[in-house]
Amino acid sequence: MRRPVRRLVFATFLASALTNAIIFLLLIALFGFDLEDDIFDDQVASAADRLAASDMRELQGSGTVSALDMTYYVGRVDMPEWLLESAPVRQDAERGEIFAEERGHFHLVTRTLENGQRLYVLFDARPFIRSTPQLASYLLIALVMALLAFLVSLLFLRRMIASLSEPLEKLSSRISWTTADLAVPYPVADKAPEEVHLLAEALHARDRRIAGLLDRERAFNRDASHELRTPLAVAVGALELIEEKSDESRALSRLRTALADMQRLVDGILWLGREPNGGERCDARSAVQASIDAHRHLLRDRPCDIRDDGGNAVSMPVPLEVGLVLIGNLVRNAVSYSQDGPIKVLIETRSITVRDSGSGFGQTDKGQEGFGIGLSLVQRLGDHFGVTLSIRARPEGGTDAVLQWPPAI
Repeated sequence: MRRPVRRLVFATFLASALTNAIIFLLLIALFGFDLEDDIFDDQVASAADRLAASDMRELQGSGTVSALDMTYYVGRVDMPEWLLESAPVRQDAERGEIFAEERGHFHLVTRTLENGQRLYVLFDARPFIRSTPQLASYLLIALVMALLAFLVSLLFLRRMIASLSEPLEKLSSRISWTTADLAVPYPVADKAPEEVHLLAEALHARDRRIAGLLDRERAFNRDASHELRTPLAVAVGALELIEEKSDESRALSRLRTALADMQRLVDGILWLGREPNGGERCDARSAVQASIDAHRHLLRDRPCDIRDDGGNAVSMPVPLEVGLVLIGNLVRNAVSYSQDGPIKVLIETRSITVRDSGSGFGQTDKGQEGFGIGLSLVQRLGDHFGVTLSIRARPEGGTDAVLQWPPAI
């Protein structure tokens, strides 16, 4: 799932802060109870040590200790039943806690007397327990302190996120909407993190490589087209002289067609080396009719139907020469893949569809597939002028080649 840097950092910070707060409060609670138990155990151990060091003749079978109202037992004879059943007494542990429900919460310490008997000293800590109410106060104080720390951390976090996300957002906006020269570096604030500067430099280096490739491609297309136009013009002139002195023949017709195709190809390549100005348009129906007339010899007796949506005149956002190259290549391709079936051209408000009756795009047998730069040239010219090409096979057979462009602004 895509998330912005702000949300990702805030979510991570909140999760971390909540986890740390829970662990911190649990540690406070455990520390409070454990500290109180240790204090009670130390008090009972001190009383047990004093009793064990006193005169044995003064000790009775059981009795009380004046310090903190403790009770002791020498041996188990005088012990009540509930005490005998407690785990620390049964296991003869050195110390332990006894939870005797309504009788109290006892801390037990045992010692071995000189005569070998066991001394059991018990202290009922329930009247002296203060951890529960004090713990609530401690937790409240800790919660307030944690909240203050959270707010202070949040303030610094927002400043840190702003210093990171704002340069990234501005850089992304510049990359998305810029129409400037690719050779111009992306502006990044000096206070932006070093990684943002490195990213901007890497993007600028990439743009310079792309700009260099585009310049070389345009230069090649321009130079190659100009170099081809000169011998092509000579060939066309020679053809006109031959036509004046010779009768029409099949070879002459094929030569005329080949030169016309070459002329359109050279024009298309030449247009790839030019920057579109965005204001050149042509009448779609005129371009379609001219393209069909230019390829009429390929159609032979095959019908070619031109249809439109019956609305106003449709204009394509390309020069007429480019429109002839785009539509002409699609018509030629449709003729090549349709054995004897009709060719239909549908003109709509923002699209032109050339529909053949062949086996369908991508389903032609190997050996019958076309080669050359026809569709590639259409694709590149379309991208150059903002016209998309989509080719899809119809379920009932045949292929639709669609030229589509966005609405005029």
